[in-house]
Amino acid sequence: MKREQHAWAPPQVPPTVVRADGCTGGRLISEEGRAYNIFLYRPNAPAPPTGYPVVFLLDADTDFLLVTETVRRLSRRPAATGVPPLVVAGIGFPEGERDLSRYFDLTEGPPANDPFLRLHEAKFGGASLFAAFLQTTVASYVAGEVPVDPAKSVLFGHSLAGFFVLDRLTHDPGRYFGSIAISPSIWWNRAHLMEALPPIGAAGSLYAAIGEWEEELAPWQRTTLASPHYTSIRHERRMVSNFRELGDRLTKSAATFSALFETYPDEDHASVLAASLARALRFIFTKQRD
Repeated sequence: MKREQHAWAPPQVPPTVVRADGCTGGRLISEEGRAYNIFLYRPNAPAPPTGYPVVFLLDADTDFLLVTETVRRLSRRPAATGVPPLVVAGIGFPEGERDLSRYFDLTEGPPANDPFLRLHEAKFGGASLFAAFLQTTVASYVAGEVPVDPAKSVLFGHSLAGFFVLDRLTHDPGRYFGSIAISPSIWWNRAHLMEALPPIGAAGSLYAAIGEWEEELAPWQRTTLASPHYTSIRHERRMVSNFRELGDRLTKSAATFSALFETYPDEDHASVLAASLARALRFIFTKQRD
């Protein structure tokens, strides 16, 4: 006897919007009329008497959820991970304006020497204005939303935003409790950082990381990204060499702040952010190197 076969149809369930607990978003306008997306993560744990530490995360339009979920997981067991419950305040750029806005807000001027950027298409030199916006408008907004400890604020940036983090240390070294610079674009103004960063005296802690494959093509990239132009960009910008030279110079200098520079094997410019997050946060809040 032949059985009838019926195609199985799954039940129709309406789609559900997935939300990240404790996260909200909005927009802030600077005194100069520039618009920024603001993302805020509030911990579920009770606030300390002095308020939560707060991480000011740059490029939050791409990195906020990654950093927030890492913080959420690590801060569940602070005694084990070294990372306390903390607020993440992310600053991002409106869609369609990101690249050009970054060049203006994260730099004091055009790159010292880079033949690959189309300089005529971008504006530079807004870093001081952007830093003031972070320290006043953004900080005031965050303090009005959640109790934070202004003495334990951390500035966090990747790539060109990592360069901005290092550059701000040369202008206002005591501003932040900690600074995190992942894959910093030191090539933007190498001479300035090499000269100005090592002599810094009392300041907060600095954690910096780079991927092993940021100056050469990684093995898995050699069939997909192998072009003379792309290879030339990596060689010219010397991401790894600049990073190691600056780290060595800081280590041998009279700088009194705590700094840790680490190279991550088998990581590149994109992947090292995720790979280094836990160690970066642990170092800033515990000063433990291992």
